[in-house]
Amino acid sequence: VIDEFQEVIGNNLAILLEQARSLGIELVLGHQNLSQLQKPNQDFRETLEENTGLQVVFNPVGRNSREWIEATGGQVLHAALSW
Repeated sequence: VIDEFQEVIGNNLAILLEQARSLGIELVLGHQNLSQLQKPNQDFRETLEENTGLQVVFNPVGRNSREWIEATGGQVLHAALSW
C-alpha cells in the first residue's frame, strides 16, 4: 500500500509497476486527483493506466476525473430520440 502516491512517483515508476505486474505483486496506490500524477518533467497518468488492472474512483466531483472515467470506462453513451 502506497498512500500519497503522488509524492513518490518518479522516473522509475514504470519499472516498479511493470515488475510488480509481471511478478503478480499487487500494489494499492492512493492519490487525490489525476493532476497530481503530472509532474513538470513527465506525465505519469498513462504509465499508471497501462500498468494497473483496476482503478477505483471515489466521489469523482472534478471535471477531469469524470471525463477520464468516461474516456477509459469501456462504455460509450449515445443519445437516442425515439418514441
